[in-house]
Amino acid sequence: MKHSRFVGADGCKGGAWVCVATDGRGAWSIAVHASIGAVWDASRGAERVLLDIPIGLMEHGRRACDVAARRSLGSRRSSVFPSPERWLLACTSLAEADGLKSEREGRAVRVQRQMWNILPRVRDVDAWLRQTPPARAIVRECHPELCFMGLSGRPMGHNKKTVEGRGERIELLREHVPGAGEMLADALTRWPRSVLAADDVVDAVVAAVCAAAPDNVLRTVPSTPEVDEHGLPMEMVYRLPG
Repeated sequence: MKHSRFVGADGCKGGAWVCVATDGRGAWSIAVHASIGAVWDASRGAERVLLDIPIGLMEHGRRACDVAARRSLGSRRSSVFPSPERWLLACTSLAEADGLKSEREGRAVRVQRQMWNILPRVRDVDAWLRQTPPARAIVRECHPELCFMGLSGRPMGHNKKTVEGRGERIELLREHVPGAGEMLADALTRWPRSVLAADDVVDAVVAAVCAAAPDNVLRTVPSTPEVDEHGLPMEMVYRLPG
């Protein structure tokens, strides 16, 4: 019998993606792909693919899912970067982006730098989803810290880049992926730190755990997502502990 596949993906260096896949029955695998198109090609037949990247953008203002996620995460709220407004995708330099933002707001302001750093990946995913309608029901947005909070019932106690933070996340993942620690160690042996960081792998694993969840324990923030002007839902998918 052929089983469904579920995939969680997190961005890593050089515009690449680290992807963790599972059949939902105990088999897990990890790979690094150079582009979102390559992620899709490697995920053919997957029932659900969760990406840690904004999908669906406002022309102006903040997405309701970003606001709700920050509110829910408490001390971990800073992990939810502001999503770019759609006009920003056309900017080719930070100076241009700062100038246009100041123009739009009527005062001297700067584009948030963390948001600017993820802009090329947001642009790629947005363009790809708009050109690939069959992917829209399968490839959806998640946020790792929201996924961890859903699994544990509370926000994580430590920053993910600390030893304590990595430890508490791996311990929680082991309840769903007994070999989570070994998977991380293996990935860090196979790929150099110039390609892959430990927290990239941990985030991809929790995304896969959520992707593989039964429909009855899946939730979205907000519960009724808004849709952007191109029909892309603005949501973050997570799961409950069950």
